[in-house]
Amino acid sequence: VLMLGIILTAGVLRFWDLDKSPYGYHVDEYSGSVTVKCLATEGIDAHLIKHPLFFDVHYGTPKPPIWAYPAAAWMKIFGYKADMLRAFTAFGHTIGLIGLFFLTRLFFSNTCAVITVLIASISPWSFGLSRIGYESTFTTVFTCWGLFFFSRSNRLRDKIMAGLLLAAALYSYPPSRAYIPLMLPFLFLLDAKRQGFSKKAMLGFILSLILPCIPLVQKTISGELQGRFNNISITSPAYLKSIHKTASIPDLIQVFAAN
Repeated sequence: VLMLGIILTAGVLRFWDLDKSPYGYHVDEYSGSVTVKCLATEGIDAHLIKHPLFFDVHYGTPKPPIWAYPAAAWMKIFGYKADMLRAFTAFGHTIGLIGLFFLTRLFFSNTCAVITVLIASISPWSFGLSRIGYESTFTTVFTCWGLFFFSRSNRLRDKIMAGLLLAAALYSYPPSRAYIPLMLPFLFLLDAKRQGFSKKAMLGFILSLILPCIPLVQKTISGELQGRFNNISITSPAYLKSIHKTASIPDLIQVFAAN
């Protein structure tokens, strides 16, 4: 009862005084708000491009469609102020906590699931980011639910749903494009050990994961989504020059280790 009370209290506080804490837009929130308002009112991004796939704000990472279009619908209903954009994040985060509960319960018990959600609810990084109008936190929401459907059964519909949700996670935030592919081999092994192997279900999962990601792969290969990566990568020529290193293998290994 005490744990559930803390979870519910944190859930209420997640939506409390979103217009005052923090005051005003963060720069990432402001660019996102402008983007979704343009989309909701005119069907364009801030650069007058009609219904784009990604929304380039000309700094950082382009806003993903899996965030921008739902956020535009949300703000069209509830308004275009900072607190409403933050409320969309808080709502999404709450849905993610529910997914985390069901995911944990698959492997352990109700009590363990409640403890897990409690920790996730009061975790400083989790609580703070759940009150800011960022797109990045949605990758955890999609990942939790994707893992839940993948692990729930070998039914085709569960595996297809898992593939679609993990594809949404890949779109949501660039780091997921590294950790989800790295996670998949271990996920396959765990699933085969728990439930056996179904060729039909696995084919459905792979297709539902890969097909929606074709535009994402194309834009990554073309470099359209790589601006931020190129700026912060340890292979960036400007960065290597600034620390008097080259792109040679020994230098890159040394820079990687130092970082």
